[in-house]
Amino acid sequence: DELGFGVIGLEENQTTDFIVYPNPFSNRITIEGAVLSMHPTIYITDLQGRKIYELSIENQINKFTIDLSEFANGLYHLNIQDNKGNIVKTNIIKN
Repeated sequence: DELGFGVIGLEENQTTDFIVYPNPFSNRITIEGAVLSMHPTIYITDLQGRKIYELSIENQINKFTIDLSEFANGLYHLNIQDNKGNIVKTNIIKN
């Protein structure tokens, strides 16, 4: 299963699309899309809003896999903020 999302950048009216798969996941998620080429910061929060994972991507890439095997089963919020301040969000489920 995979989910695709996008956001419209307010300044440039540019769509930033990405997909996250698999979702639900067991150990790893893969993020793929144009948003990764914009040197984003990826962060994951729990349902209480506590940031439990953060990574800044400095290289220009279009696909990235994150090992989340240490996470407890449950629902998390995945946020990707590009270098222009646009934020795309989705939920991910660990099972």
